[in-house]
Amino acid sequence: MLLCALGGAAAFHGGSSPLSSPSRARACVATLPSEPQKTADGIDVKQASSEVSKLLKEQATATKVEKTRCFGRCEPWAPEKATLLDVINVVGRFRDSKAWAERTEVAVLEDARVDSKDQAATATRRDYANRMGQAERLAFMTNVPGLPFTDDKMAAAVGKTVDDFASAPVEAAHLAVVFDALAHSKTTLVSRADADARIKSWRAADGSLDADAFEAGLRKGTVAVLAANFVLYFLSSCGIAIVGKIVLGGLPV
Repeated sequence: MLLCALGGAAAFHGGSSPLSSPSRARACVATLPSEPQKTADGIDVKQASSEVSKLLKEQATATKVEKTRCFGRCEPWAPEKATLLDVINVVGRFRDSKAWAERTEVAVLEDARVDSKDQAATATRRDYANRMGQAERLAFMTNVPGLPFTDDKMAAAVGKTVDDFASAPVEAAHLAVVFDALAHSKTTLVSRADADARIKSWRAADGSLDADAFEAGLRKGTVAVLAANFVLYFLSSCGIAIVGKIVLGGLPV
């Protein structure tokens, strides 16, 4: 019965079955709706792929901009500058002040009464800092360049490796900027407790350098430096005005 029906249908369509008709098969394929591919959770694969690609491009752009971010010292007129990569190259070599705070090299002065920059390098100054729980800028500048770079997460956050930073030189200008951020000032000393807390705050939860936290220390230092200079110049101006008034007031008319 079924064979008769198929045969009749074939005869009606000119001797060929409607199921095997090339033109009808092509027509059926052409009219099939184009349905988006979805995961088992119903997520559109094409749309998700497009969004991931967009996010990756945005992240790459943000990383490129972040790498060129530049920081200056607490004194706005100071020439020393450091990029984000320069800062990472310094900070990635220690996790607390203990790594660099001990200074073994000391300067011996012929006359301790003569005021000079070498006084900061004496054993007396070092011992004073140790007794007061302070970390010296000089110890930081001297010891950090000799420390190995070990922070793989901080390096990976900017698309680098430990080896990339290990071979990079540690510049004195970069060290000066980082210690300013550490001390929140241009001072030569910082409390070791404060230093350790600030170093810890510079590391984000994912291990990358928190550039905003780092820069916040520099901003605080800049405010302190500008305020100190304002007071100094204000008092100097007042002193000059008072002396001038006294001198002019004492002259005969």
